[in-house]
Amino acid sequence: MKNTVPISRTQQIMGVLEHPNEFILRNATIICPYEEIEVRYFEEHSGLYFITMIGEEFETFAGDGRRARVSLQEGCLPIFTCTSNHLGCKISQTSFATLLEGEKVVDGNEPLIAMVQIKVENLEDKPKKFPITFTFNNCFVKQEKKDAYWSGFLMRDDIACPYNEKVQMPKYPYPLYKMDNFVVAKDKGVIFSFDGEGEFFNDFDKPSIKGTKINDGWQVEISVDKMGESIINFKLPYLPLPQEKASKLNALSFDEERKKIANYWKKIYDKGASISIPGSHLSDAWKIQTAYTMMLIDRQNKGDEKLLGKEIYKTWGGDNYPEKVLSYPHLSPTLYEFIWAQESCHWVMGMLDRQGYHELIERCFEVFFELQGVGECGVYDKSILPDKKVGASYMGTTAHAWLNSNGGVLSGIATHYRLTKNKKWIYEHKESILRACRWQKILRQSTKKEKLLECQGIMPRGQSTDITLISGHLQWYYTDVGTILGLKDILLVMKECAFPEYQEFLEEYEDYKKCLLRSLDCSLIDVDDMKENVQDYDYSQCKYMGALESSKIEEFDEKGMPVAFKDMVLSKAEAVSQGVKYYMPSSPELKIPFKKSYMDSGFAYAICALASIIDFNSDKPLYDGAIHSGKDLWEGIKTSALLNDSFDIDANIFFYSGFTYNDYLITKMFYCDQHEKIGECIKFVERYGMDKETFSMSEAHSTLLFEGWHRAHPFALVMAAHRSWLASSIFYEIPEEKTAEIGKAISREWMEDAMTNEEAIKLENYLTYFGKVSVSISPNLTFRHIDVEVKFFDLEYLPEVVKLYINHPQGLPIEVVDLFDERILDFNHDRTMVEIPKSKIKEGKIQARFYINAKV
Repeated sequence: MKNTVPISRTQQIMGVLEHPNEFILRNATIICPYEEIEVRYFEEHSGLYFITMIGEEFETFAGDGRRARVSLQEGCLPIFTCTSNHLGCKISQTSFATLLEGEKVVDGNEPLIAMVQIKVENLEDKPKKFPITFTFNNCFVKQEKKDAYWSGFLMRDDIACPYNEKVQMPKYPYPLYKMDNFVVAKDKGVIFSFDGEGEFFNDFDKPSIKGTKINDGWQVEISVDKMGESIINFKLPYLPLPQEKASKLNALSFDEERKKIANYWKKIYDKGASISIPGSHLSDAWKIQTAYTMMLIDRQNKGDEKLLGKEIYKTWGGDNYPEKVLSYPHLSPTLYEFIWAQESCHWVMGMLDRQGYHELIERCFEVFFELQGVGECGVYDKSILPDKKVGASYMGTTAHAWLNSNGGVLSGIATHYRLTKNKKWIYEHKESILRACRWQKILRQSTKKEKLLECQGIMPRGQSTDITLISGHLQWYYTDVGTILGLKDILLVMKECAFPEYQEFLEEYEDYKKCLLRSLDCSLIDVDDMKENVQDYDYSQCKYMGALESSKIEEFDEKGMPVAFKDMVLSKAEAVSQGVKYYMPSSPELKIPFKKSYMDSGFAYAICALASIIDFNSDKPLYDGAIHSGKDLWEGIKTSALLNDSFDIDANIFFYSGFTYNDYLITKMFYCDQHEKIGECIKFVERYGMDKETFSMSEAHSTLLFEGWHRAHPFALVMAAHRSWLASSIFYEIPEEKTAEIGKAISREWMEDAMTNEEAIKLENYLTYFGKVSVSISPNLTFRHIDVEVKFFDLEYLPEVVKLYINHPQGLPIEVVDLFDERILDFNHDRTMVEIPKSKIKEGKIQARFYINAKV
């Protein structure tokens, strides 16, 4: 073969809302099944590649070695057309997913079908004839060692690279044969059907096909008249289809199903919030990312018990499996391809909730309520937690019982309540909420162990996470951030719903905050406290598992410095020469300024998410008696990140490897009113993480460019975070201050495009803590003014203050503002911001006109 299928390229998701399965589309290559657990533990459901190859010598569909050109129907529907040119013909493959029966998912057992149409258009004035081969292969190399499950955080290093001249994919494990217009896997069922033009046969029956080692391939020889076209249709069940249902598969019409699925997704889009940003791809991106997220989001799967049931827990969780649960949630929802509640609840479910899909979100929460305390895989210490039922509100799988998972769930619950005001739902799950809070309290107390050294945990003994019962780890702040925010968020729910336990957990939150701020204050390293000789630091605590090949730091040089840390530690002289004032260490245990990454990069950046607790603009001490201020802490975070090559915020270089870390930064930017930086951050992320043709996103820097990358994407996590940034740029809320901010981070580029196209920037039917909101910002170049209209649909929940911001594209001054019929001259001219008190919001509406550089 001339080229391999470039599987590292952006992929699309094809599925149906709430179905437990989805197809993956890569360069006209369709993968099914794709679920991680099926691949690992169920040989009979090995992943299957369906690859289109054209001509002789055969080329893959994207035969030029690049991505196949992909277009989406109407720019935003999950109906994909991949195109390629070959021998004077334009070849297109259109693919989407549909249900074999019915129009909605009821229990997850409905067969999911990929509908595929191949169209060959002859662009020349002479007839053409050439073969198209469809090959079916097992696309996964099964990992025999279960330890490999954690290898590289599931970076998809088990996907075989297809059609390499030196390395061939493994043969599909079941004999395949043709029966009428079906191809059947022996003892399994129908794996696809076909109809259309040309004779269809197994390629092994035609030895004239040269130079190939194709396993289980079928071929159709295409004849196309001059300037004519030929069409073939395929229908692929996600799992082999029982033969008694083959007639229903035959009855599916490609054209009819295509219309049905288009209308299906349009109705879903119409029910939710929408965004409009003139002159950009972002409006369509918002829609398709919503569809992708819905196909990937966690929900309780009531499907095939054999496939998705107790065998999973026997492998992972041992006796922790609860009898009443027949399945596990849908996999692949977030970065790590299984549930990490912090990510799922805070970003994925939280954003869909804000878009108005509340019913879906409540069903997603069933997972966390029903599986509460399940799946920690032996990390319980019975002397501390004798009752396994006192557990986290998350499904742990092999994940550690990290506190932030619980905090993420509590934050998600609080968000859902504040958006829906559904007290009945809260009361129904009161006990689960309280158990989640008590789990946090118990786990904090569980660090009271004599085996802990004095230096472990700058928080007072018994107040620190210390990575929660996992030996060999260092403490880091990432877990604390999600935990304390979860407690903070759920307290408002407890108060409004009159929980008697409110006071208990208010005290717990205040204690936790006090300990955390004290720890941050003590951890921050002043340049004056750095060592002249880096070998003088105490390296005895550097035992972070997996951070280095020699993680126990057992080898030392002649000066007593661990060999593993050669050239990794900042000396005082280097710090002074680089103008360093403060450094935030990777762990509060390690008062060592590393200049190369030692621990996970999330340690310090997650602290930015505490912007509602810490004022990073302030010179005041973090608390009474503290040494350092919020501004000092921010300087330390910046220094740490810069030295570890993560970002340089002053140079508009943000995180290359983490959308979530950029989200922490954006949280801090909003609170600190760094509106220009927010726009730069979003542009940076889009530049390195979004495919402009398909709106797919990836978690890592340059994933769309890096040929050797095998991590699955797009992720529900990063797409939800991106939509959140877009919406927040137009409408942002600070619930602690009961303040709404309109247009705070709208970039000058957006405003300029709106002026050029004479269209409004809009966010419509967006759910907020102040109820449903719509915003329209309309620049008028001709009459030199900008109109802002805001509609609050729920008058009962109006904010106390609304701040209107205008960011003129050329930086022209706003000199006059009309609010309804009132002329306003006294406003913040430097920031172009007008404050509107609740009393001036008439019937939930705000109408303002900003005049540009003109006395009116």
